[in-house]
Amino acid sequence: YAHVIPDLIKKILNNQYPLELLGDGEQIRCFTHVGDLAEGIVKVMESEKAVNEDFNMASPQPIKMVDLAKLLWKLTNQKKPFKVKYAKGFKFDIKKRIPDTTKIKKLLNWEPKVKLEDGLKEVIEWLQLR
Repeated sequence: YAHVIPDLIKKILNNQYPLELLGDGEQIRCFTHVGDLAEGIVKVMESEKAVNEDFNMASPQPIKMVDLAKLLWKLTNQKKPFKVKYAKGFKFDIKKRIPDTTKIKKLLNWEPKVKLEDGLKEVIEWLQLR
């Protein structure tokens, strides 16, 4: 699990306490549901307006990693209070990554539909079945 969402969920489901986060937890990212991406790709492929264009296809809703961890803690119904310990992060970690999705919304009227919390619930459920 090299990606933050399944990694954090796995740690929580394996009762890691306190929950270990890489870096200071202040890194900001945006997460997009794979179903939204698939729909967006089809929309781009089918649109004349998209020929020879490039797009940022993503959710523009930012979340700090510590807030993502708190949300996952809540969604997995943990009994203990949320507690985190920080581990040394990547030397050249990007602190803030928020895509500008203005172009795809304006040209193709595309934006993601799946809310972060709903997508996280899907991943939690999937990982609990493994």
